[in-house]
Amino acid sequence: NGVTQRPAYAYTVVGDQINSPLLRLPADRSASYVIRYFYNSEVAGVIRQGTMHLTVDKINDEIHFTDDCSIIGNDTNLDKLSFSATLEDVDLDTVMETAYIRYTNTLATDGGYFNYWYETVS
Repeated sequence: NGVTQRPAYAYTVVGDQINSPLLRLPADRSASYVIRYFYNSEVAGVIRQGTMHLTVDKINDEIHFTDDCSIIGNDTNLDKLSFSATLEDVDLDTVMETAYIRYTNTLATDGGYFNYWYETVS
């Protein structure tokens, strides 16, 4: 038990996407993750930074997800990017062992950079 910090990762957020995988985390046991991120889209003229909290409840196969963020930039593009989380059975053995954070980006020409790092709290 304790806190384990992971190194930083980078991902290019592509435009015109619905429910696309952004990152996946182990969900084979109850755990909480804190994901800190920075998103910069020069195309959209938007900078977004925030902290996602993801908690996996293995007893009930449930997931709780929040995204606390600050967004600045072009007013018409501030709400084009959103995030969600799901539990999934990736290996098809009827056990939900993977947590996915997915994104929807309705800005067709976007190619913003999403940098993140995370901690596991268990």
